[in-house]
Amino acid sequence: MSVSVFEGAFPSPEALRKYEELVPGSAQRILEAGWAQTEHRIAAEKQVIAASVKSQSRAQSYALIAVLACLAFAAYAVYRGAEAAAIATVIMAIGAVAGVFVARQVVSSKERIVKEELRRQIQTEARSSHRVEPAQARSSQTLAEGQTGSRSESEP
Repeated sequence: MSVSVFEGAFPSPEALRKYEELVPGSAQRILEAGWAQTEHRIAAEKQVIAASVKSQSRAQSYALIAVLACLAFAAYAVYRGAEAAAIATVIMAIGAVAGVFVARQVVSSKERIVKEELRRQIQTEARSSHRVEPAQARSSQTLAEGQTGSRSESEP
């Protein structure tokens, strides 16, 4: 007996043929539903990316305003003769910008790790749900024989 495993966004061609035999037109509906889901996912990802870019742009604008305000304060402090306050303000501004950059890199790194773990978990679950044990294959084959009257796989 042979068991085959098919992984992909759509059912295997063999499964689509069987659906089409049982319900004419079903294969086309399955493919159209898959394509619609793919288009929806792509549109949603585009929206998320656009929102992320807009948010990052806004954050950079606010950071620029804050740094310019710190530099203006530092220039004013130098003008008034408070060089120590000016130096401290510049160091704090640089430290804040660097801190935000480092924090963003750490968060991005953690997000990548979590996404990779989720992807692996989903792949593992998908593989395990597609596996057919020999006993299940025989019972499925027996069921298929009872419905169609013919054997689709050969036993040893």
